[in-house]
Amino acid sequence: MFIEKGPYLQKPAKNSMIIRWVTDVESTSEVRVYEGYHAQVPASKFPAYEEALVFSGEPGLLHSVEVSGLKTFQEYYYEVISEADGDSVISDKALFKTAPDEETAFSFVLTAENGGICNPSNPYVGSIVELIRRERPDFIQSVGDIVSNGMNAPDWDIYFFGPFRGLLRNTPFYPCVGNHEAADTAVPDCEMEKHYHNYENYFAVPRNYSYDYGCAHFVVLDCPSMFEAVNTSDSDNYITVLKPDFENSEAYRFLVSDLEASNAKWKFVVFHYPPYTSSIFDVPQLQVLAPIFEKYGVDVVFNSHAIVYDRSHPVKGGKVAKDGVRYILVGGYGDLDDWFREKQNGLSAKICARPNYVHVAITPWRFELQAFDYEGKLFDTLTLEK
Repeated sequence: MFIEKGPYLQKPAKNSMIIRWVTDVESTSEVRVYEGYHAQVPASKFPAYEEALVFSGEPGLLHSVEVSGLKTFQEYYYEVISEADGDSVISDKALFKTAPDEETAFSFVLTAENGGICNPSNPYVGSIVELIRRERPDFIQSVGDIVSNGMNAPDWDIYFFGPFRGLLRNTPFYPCVGNHEAADTAVPDCEMEKHYHNYENYFAVPRNYSYDYGCAHFVVLDCPSMFEAVNTSDSDNYITVLKPDFENSEAYRFLVSDLEASNAKWKFVVFHYPPYTSSIFDVPQLQVLAPIFEKYGVDVVFNSHAIVYDRSHPVKGGKVAKDGVRYILVGGYGDLDDWFREKQNGLSAKICARPNYVHVAITPWRFELQAFDYEGKLFDTLTLEK
């Protein structure tokens, strides 16, 4: 027997972590956790372990085990073990770190479109994944299109579990629904379960969710579900028509109620389609969400879909304003200059059509964003202070 996918990390909290993996046969689920990082131990060796903490989960093909009772912002080593019919498999040891308290600095990376570019031999993926690894972020937040076709099981290995394997074993990953997770089409409500089966199976969060990490609050939305499924020859039919009752959608209702309840120092919203961008793939229908962001003090909205980078000036009421919201489009793994319009939209502060990722460092009073291309060259920065 062997481990097909993972192990990978989900839902980091101050005192817990969810660890998942997939085996080729149904088997038991066990995680052993060891405390004790020693800086003087050579990199080729693991520290002398204390006695392991042992956690178990339900047997199966997909294994999900929550390890709990941990210390805040503490490094731990772990290994996963599965057994079946006298056979067994054990992973290499890897490291994870629990989430910090509200006064501690942290960093994260945003990435998108590893599947949206629809090229399993994409030459930029390897270099960007390695650059992200060297950042040592506390977690990764996707902005959607994790795979090319979310209904196609092999795509999850080709675009996600394969190229990201080394990162996923020691860096928690937060997903976001893009149009490619829904097989690149709008999904009727009656077919949600079929289209999103793989997505919901692999991740420990629902399609609309939020989380606190340190001094920041993140809201992640399934915005494709706000659009109608229509019959048309237009290849972009998945973003043609916003549902007339979009305010009753789960995504909209979740956004309002969640932001209303949050008093976090920093507030970020993540969803796939960009309401403001100089790209030809803007989705202006979603500007109906802007008053909510403005009302509840959202600092930055992160989008993708158009496989380019685009950072806006602060925007309020559809215009540049000192007290507005920043919209940042994370371009991911494509080099598509022709996806920009001939001229900018009057809201963009910086655009770039090079494959990229975004690194963000946070303290309770400072937000520092850096955007890098696939060669590690810095091409944009943004600093906000409170």
